Amino acid sequence: MGQEPGNYSLEDVTWRAVVDPADPLMPHLARIFLEPLMDRVSDPQILLHTVQAYLEADRSYNQAAKHLHCHANTVRYRIGRFQELTGVDVDSTEVMTSLMWFLEARARTS
Repeated sequence: MGQEPGNYSLEDVTWRAVVDPADPLMPHLARIFLEPLMDRVSDPQILLHTVQAYLEADRSYNQAAKHLHCHANTVRYRIGRFQELTGVDVDSTEVMTSLMWFLEARARTS
């Protein structure tokens, strides 16, 4: 983060500052969001990347599609496939929050 230790408000650092890839919660989230994809799709990263783009676009299929350079129906299909395989609803606040933590932690280990 590049900031000195001390007290900061959430506006100063965002929620991403507290994501720790070594957190014991991460293997649990991987079992929920990644493992169901592993043997069922050829490239799980495509689905995860699409989910991340969708969530970062405030759950707009059109905005996610622009970011991913694909059609909005492709985004809809991939989100539906992710939900089908994992059994989660990405529009649920709890799932959305967990997914963003999981995806941010994965990005920090890459």
